[in-house]
Amino acid sequence: MPKFWERSSLFFANLHSLFFGNTGGTSALDQQVVGVTSYGGRLLPIQNMLFRGDDNLLLVERPPDVDLVNYFKDHLGLELPNYMILERREYDKLPETLEEVENHFLFDQQADWVDGFVTDQCLAHIAQLLEKETISTFDGSHKGNNKYLLHCHLQDQGLDVFDTEIAANASQILTALNKLKKRGYKKAVAKAQIGASGCGIIQLPTSHMDLASIKDYLFYEGSCMVQGWMDESYKDSQVISSPSVQMFLGEEGITFFDMTEQLLTDESVHQGNISPPPFFKDFSDCRDRLIEQAKVGARWLYSMGYRGTASGDFLVLKIENELKVILCELNARVTGATYPAILARHFLPKGGWLLRNVLFRKPMPTKALLELLNEKEFLFKSGHERGVVVYNIIHNDNGDALKGQLVSLAQTPDQCQELLDHMVEQLPLDWDYDRD
Repeated sequence: MPKFWERSSLFFANLHSLFFGNTGGTSALDQQVVGVTSYGGRLLPIQNMLFRGDDNLLLVERPPDVDLVNYFKDHLGLELPNYMILERREYDKLPETLEEVENHFLFDQQADWVDGFVTDQCLAHIAQLLEKETISTFDGSHKGNNKYLLHCHLQDQGLDVFDTEIAANASQILTALNKLKKRGYKKAVAKAQIGASGCGIIQLPTSHMDLASIKDYLFYEGSCMVQGWMDESYKDSQVISSPSVQMFLGEEGITFFDMTEQLLTDESVHQGNISPPPFFKDFSDCRDRLIEQAKVGARWLYSMGYRGTASGDFLVLKIENELKVILCELNARVTGATYPAILARHFLPKGGWLLRNVLFRKPMPTKALLELLNEKEFLFKSGHERGVVVYNIIHNDNGDALKGQLVSLAQTPDQCQELLDHMVEQLPLDWDYDRD
C-alpha cells in the first residue's frame, strides 16, 4: 500500500460532479445507475485510510446506513470520519451560500484540504472561499479525465491505440462509421471526451445506424471519438481480458498498489473486479507490459497536475496470434475499484478479492442481511482470513437494502469466487449482478 495523504480533508462525495457541468451526462447517470445519490457512502470506510489527518469530514448526498456504520466499527474495527448530509442542489449553490452566510459550519472545519471525486469549478470555488487548497487543480482534474487528450498522448508515444475517427456532430459519426466499416469493423463506439460508469460511451453497429441514438451530451467537451470495437467480430481477434491498474499519485511520486481484472457486460459496462487477475495464469508476461503502459499514463496524469488515486483500464487481446495491450482510458479519481482494493489490502495485504454489485430481487433490512451473513459465518470480521465485506448499501423507498456493494476476501481469486458462490447457494438471497 502507498503512503496516502498525511493531512485531512473535507470530501464532497457528489458523484454528479464527474461530468464537469455536462447536465446531459449527469441525467444519463441518474437514469442508468440505481441509487447513484447513495454512492458517496462508499467513502465512509476508507476516507480515514486515504487521509490520515484527524479532522476528516465526509459530505454525502444520503445518510449512510446506521447498521452498516455499526458493522464498520464493531466488526471491522475501522475509524470513520465525521459525516454530514449535503444534497446535490445544496452543493451546486454552496459557493453562493458561503458568500452570504458568514457563520456557515464549513468555515469552522479544521481539515487541511477540500477534495471530491473530481475537482470541478464548483469545488475549486468552495475551496477558495474556505481558504483551503484542493489536491488537484481544476485543469489537472479536468484534463486528466479527458479520454481524447490521453488518446493523442498515447499515439504520440507510439503505443497501440484503437482505430479512431473524430466527429463533431451526429452526421460526422455516420461518416466515421462508414470508414470503420470499410476497415472490417462490424461495431464501433462513440466516446465522449469525458464520461463515467459507461455514460458517455455508446456502442453502435457500423451499418443501419439510428441517428436518434446519438445524444447531444457526447459533444459537450467538443468533438467525440468514434472507435472501432475490437472483439471476435473483428478479423481474427480474441479478447483475453480487461485489466485495471490501481495507482496513487502523491507528493513523493507514483505508486501502483493493485491490479485487477474487470468484470464487464457485453457493452463494457463495469460490474465488478477480481484481484489478482486470473488471466495472468496463462499470460504471465502480460503483467510487465501493463505496468510499462501504466507508467506512461500515470506520468502523463502527473504532468497534467493531477494528484490522488486513479486507475488505468486496459484491453488485452490477440489479433492474428499477436498479443496486444491497449490502454483504453485513465480515471483520474477514486473509482469503483478503489474502495475494495484499499479495504482488501488493509485486511489481507497478500490475499485475493472479488467485488460485486448486487441488486436484491427481494429487498430486506440491512440489519437482517448482516445478521444472516454473520449467523452463517460469511460476514468478514477484522482478524479473519476470509469473508464478505458489505461496504455500501442502497435503499428502496421503504428503507430496505435494494442494492449492495460487496467484496469477497480470501487467499486466492478462486477462493473468493467459491465463497460468493457458496453464499448464494446456502442463503435465502435472490439477486442479480448490477452495474457500478
